[in-house]
Amino acid sequence: GGVLGGSIAFLMWSLPGFIVLTTASLFLYGIIDPSNPPIWLLGVPPAAVALIFKAFYGFAQKLDTLGVALAMLACAVSVLINHDENIPSNSSQIVYPVLLFGGGLLTYLDAHRSKPIGTYSKLPGQDDGPVVQTALDRKLGYKIGMEIRHGIFMFLLWLVLLVGSIALVNRGYDNKY
Repeated sequence: GGVLGGSIAFLMWSLPGFIVLTTASLFLYGIIDPSNPPIWLLGVPPAAVALIFKAFYGFAQKLDTLGVALAMLACAVSVLINHDENIPSNSSQIVYPVLLFGGGLLTYLDAHRSKPIGTYSKLPGQDDGPVVQTALDRKLGYKIGMEIRHGIFMFLLWLVLLVGSIALVNRGYDNKY
């Protein structure tokens, strides 16, 4: 578990998958005519959407009212920006991080309201006495296995990769599709 386990999983599973799928996508339009794709390829996008909505349904059952509203908004925006004639195809590079930041900010602001929409555990104050960890707190801390500094490092790494990929896409060739 932890950062080491996540890094090994990334190197052994996600990175090879990314390389294979990216390589396949580079050669796909050279092999298949985009105006007349084979019938088996037409079922891939609906199947992917069905899997995403199935995962969302299972995820939404564990969320409170605010979480479901934010998830529905994110899903709606994700579906709406895909293949829209008025929205550039690379706008998702900006829209998704804005959705993440906006959802986090909304949740933070809601948690500090007198009557929040979401369900939050109460943070201990100075008058509450010493903080006692429950078995669940210890289990979650053990499962995550990551300190705050590792989380900050992972966020900064994600941010650098995001900005770098946006810069590379903007400097790269003009994608016709």
